[in-house]
Amino acid sequence: MFFRIVKSLVLLCLPLSLSYCSSDDSEVVTGVNGETYMEAKIDGRIWKAAFVLQSQTNANGVAMLLITGGRPSDQNLEAIIIQLANITQPDSFTIDTLSTQSMPYASAIYTRGTEDVPEDFMSVSGFVNLTVRDERRVSGTFEFQGIEENDFSKTVSITAGKFNTPLE
Repeated sequence: MFFRIVKSLVLLCLPLSLSYCSSDDSEVVTGVNGETYMEAKIDGRIWKAAFVLQSQTNANGVAMLLITGGRPSDQNLEAIIIQLANITQPDSFTIDTLSTQSMPYASAIYTRGTEDVPEDFMSVSGFVNLTVRDERRVSGTFEFQGIEENDFSKTVSITAGKFNTPLE
């Protein structure tokens, strides 16, 4: 449910984000000094986000940071969402499944499809290695294996992932 809400927010922000894209589909929308990006290999295919969004909240003592990279595709939208809970400094974190999370934790999802027919691949294993986590920006690398939440026979492998985004 949480990731459906995040996915809906990504879909709502997509038109605004795309207005900042260049005419070259391979370009990544960048921030000041080219410091915003997310890229990875999805089942061996090179993928680069057209936009990167970040969201920070603090509720009930849990500091949550979401980093979302998205790209329109022939399937309407592809996105990678990295969720960091109570992670406030650089370190390496094993990605936990939703059933085994304890603080601090990292999780991820890969989503593709349309709002009517989504495929959400929940992380079941992997890592996030934060190289920078301060008040101004967050960057790092990631890899994870995911299974589709409604069809466990469908899997995805996200490798060679990296991101960098300012925190606002």
